[in-house]
Amino acid sequence: MLGTCARAADDMEVLKYFYRQTRPWGFWKPVIEKIQEEDRDFMPNRDFTGDLINVVVGIAWQMALVVMPIYLLIRAMDDLAVSVVVFVITSWLLKKYWYDKLDNDKTTVKTT
Repeated sequence: MLGTCARAADDMEVLKYFYRQTRPWGFWKPVIEKIQEEDRDFMPNRDFTGDLINVVVGIAWQMALVVMPIYLLIRAMDDLAVSVVVFVITSWLLKKYWYDKLDNDKTTVKTT
């Protein structure tokens, strides 16, 4: 935090570009206001609850990926079956509630 407060603020154009691409939660009101001055139709991310649920599901998905090979190596087939089921269910949930809602225009990063 000391490093953040000790240096000059980033350029507003950089902050606006970052916010448009990632739409993070938090204290972005000045940046949102600048973006909305240019684009009245721009809406900030208001889906904190949905995003938080996706994070929890993503953690379960990641843990299933980690434990599946471990269970396979130690031949714990019952536990492997449970982790495969968890993996399949969480994959479906992430596809439906996260991946399918991604807007390709807003998630692609322009390189210059």
